Amino acid sequence: MTARKIAYRREHTGTFAGDQQQRSAQKAGFELNAKEKRLQVLENRAYVQLAANQTLAGSAGVYTTLLTTTITTLLASGFLILTFTASGTHPTTANATTYFKLLVDGAYVQGAYVTNGIANAAWTAAIVVRAAVTKGAHTVTLQWSTDNNSARIAPLTSTNEHADLLVQEAA
Repeated sequence: MTARKIAYRREHTGTFAGDQQQRSAQKAGFELNAKEKRLQVLENRAYVQLAANQTLAGSAGVYTTLLTTTITTLLASGFLILTFTASGTHPTTANATTYFKLLVDGAYVQGAYVTNGIANAAWTAAIVVRAAVTKGAHTVTLQWSTDNNSARIAPLTSTNEHADLLVQEAA
């Protein structure tokens, strides 16, 4: 399509396919020509899945490690894309809250929490975040805590409960 036809279409319709793509990307928080927003995920990744039933009782702000993995990044300056998902229950108490936080090399990156209104209700939680890192070995840890109630993730006894952590290097 020639530049003249593109200009005509913009003038008479107020849009062009590329314009729509750019507006959609901007609404989603991305600039199409901003290099730091266009991440290329590399083959370098680490994955860990909860392999045993875990119950956390009455920790009241004391975080314990649920999942941990290591990754050695190859780029001098890049990113880690961290993806955590979990499902579980608050088996004994209504209005229970479970908190999660992701750490890279011991530094807080992102957190999330879930609260249930009734006892023994199922919950799901997820965190997806980008963290800047330098070349070398990094430890990624997912910790959890409760508000003096109990939380359970039981992948061995419930087909619906799990906890997974995927770490991917991105340029």
